[in-house]
Amino acid sequence: EEVKTSEVGNTVSLRQIDTIPQTSRNFLQYADIVPGMVFTRSANGDTSLRSGAQASSAINVYIDGVGQKNYVLPGGVTGQNNSVGNPFPQLAIGEYKVITSNYKAEYDQISSAAVTADTKSGTNEFHGEVFGTYTNDSLRARTPSENDAGKKTKSHEKEYGFAIGGPIIQDKM
Repeated sequence: EEVKTSEVGNTVSLRQIDTIPQTSRNFLQYADIVPGMVFTRSANGDTSLRSGAQASSAINVYIDGVGQKNYVLPGGVTGQNNSVGNPFPQLAIGEYKVITSNYKAEYDQISSAAVTADTKSGTNEFHGEVFGTYTNDSLRARTPSENDAGKKTKSHEKEYGFAIGGPIIQDKM
């Protein structure tokens, strides 16, 4: 909670991003832990972030101060609804704050929530991360509709990737 301003919201820490289980590599999924926020993912991979009962187009995500609002396609933030994907790689996000009300005037094009994300900063050491997930119908429980039908729907999902970071110029960049 913010005590220096009238903003209402919570911070999602790097520890939470690293340790809380998720169904996608979209860092916005963790906004779900903030009261009033709803992150959904459809069967075809489309994601949506909403605040309260408002549409996802009422939200804007700011990464290092730059708004990610999609002004071409409807649906809010780039990488959601009509433009499938992720607005930014999860491995590059350090932490972010979800402001659900009383946000400052600097946050434009919103009427429900602002998400302000900070990217990880560089170091003088090279480091890297690798991830991989795989699931299919034999590795998951039946959904309620599959229970009613008496059989599972065939499915499989794979996600994998890596990130490498380090100095471009020692002690400078």
